[in-house]
Amino acid sequence: VQWSLNVIRAAKPGEVITGESRVFHRGRQSMVCELTVTGEDGRLLLRGQSTAMPVSRAAYAEKSPERKAR
Repeated sequence: VQWSLNVIRAAKPGEVITGESRVFHRGRQSMVCELTVTGEDGRLLLRGQSTAMPVSRAAYAEKSPERKAR
């Protein structure tokens, strides 16, 4: 439904970065997640938030184009 990403700073060349996400609201109609990406030394590189509509795996599989082609 919505994505918002803020790039705070660039990673250093060759640096290993780590991304972490967390769902902080999980409702029947929507869910809200946050994302952070940090550098090797813990520097914050990116922070983001998304709002999405949850879909069950079964419902997704039923509507998948690969499934319809069979």
